[in-house]
Amino acid sequence: MASNKKSFIIPPYGRKETFNLVQDIILSSLYNNPVIVEIGMTRAIGEWQGDGYSTPFFAYLINVMNGNLFSIDISENAKRTCEHILSKYGLLTDRVNLIIEDALSFLRRWSNDVEIPIDLLYLDAWDYREGEAAKISEESHLEAFKIIENSLSERVLILIDDIHDTESFKGKGRLVIPYLLNKGYKILYLGYQCLLSKKEARMERLSKSAIPFLEDLDSQKAFEYFKEAVTFQGRGQIDEAIMLYQKAIEIKPDYDMAYYNLGNIFREKGNSNDAESCYQKTLQINPNHEWAHFNLGIISKEKGQLTKAIDHYRKTLQLNPNIEEAHFNLGIIFQEKGQLDESIACNYNALQLHPYYAEAYLNLGKALEDKDLIDEALICYQKAKKIKPTLFAKILPLNIMLALFC
Repeated sequence: MASNKKSFIIPPYGRKETFNLVQDIILSSLYNNPVIVEIGMTRAIGEWQGDGYSTPFFAYLINVMNGNLFSIDISENAKRTCEHILSKYGLLTDRVNLIIEDALSFLRRWSNDVEIPIDLLYLDAWDYREGEAAKISEESHLEAFKIIENSLSERVLILIDDIHDTESFKGKGRLVIPYLLNKGYKILYLGYQCLLSKKEARMERLSKSAIPFLEDLDSQKAFEYFKEAVTFQGRGQIDEAIMLYQKAIEIKPDYDMAYYNLGNIFREKGNSNDAESCYQKTLQINPNHEWAHFNLGIISKEKGQLTKAIDHYRKTLQLNPNIEEAHFNLGIIFQEKGQLDESIACNYNALQLHPYYAEAYLNLGKALEDKDLIDEALICYQKAKKIKPTLFAKILPLNIMLALFC
């Protein structure tokens, strides 16, 4: 039976081609845990033509593919609008970070302080209107890219909104697109939006939707089932998604991503045994699938198998040391085992990767408090409170609560 969750809408105008192309690329095996940075949040409810609904679109992708979205805007109203939209579609998760800050300031801090490379950069901040506003928009988007260009991954995609003329790039891309072309980027699509790739070789990969196994009709059919399953999964139509993933696996028994997504569905349904089986099958096919190890760590922890969970998290970090949740979850286990120094180190590692990780500040504070380092613990609690005040309702001792809130 289908879920009552609202279905996700495909844009009918302006941005359909680029969003569909981005979806195909992100759903490929090249992007298991994408990091997306968007400057300029969605600002209107139910209006694809107005601003493209980019924020819910990116939130949908990162929730399916275990990534992280950082959406930046200076407007509190925009943030509230996005929270409303994302809640409506069931997309307001811990993977989505809605940040109120000047875009250039945020990008400078990311460039200076964050070691995680960005896989998709969406430039849609300063409104483009005739006159002085146009000049500000053009120059600011170019400056934004220049600030962050050394923090981009090798597989990065650059997506620029509001291109009013495809010959002169009039609009938000008038200055930044020529700069990108001079840097060796190639245009994958040019219309109302412009999508560019960092590597020249990407055009060959994308000619097959970035899927390396599409050499025959059966493999193409398996991928079509997979894409359809992902769409149903995003809409909350879980039974349909399961059926389509299983059809993809029948055609291509070594389809690791289909097994992995099935595992995610079973885990969300509370069926940990079937989820565990799917993740183990994923690793039989692809031993380097870090997220299968990560989720097996979660399941092992839930079953009380702490040594097994530690092993899975350590394997996750061997494969990809930039997964802050693995550092964080390891920190929780070490704290439960009384290994406070190891717990503190893990939480510091998580915060180095994700400076806005309120839960890591909170758990770091708990570990420091357990070591009687109260002043240091209070600093961590204060940082966590500033980022996410709702964490503190029922979890801290009265003396710490009084120090924070009085």
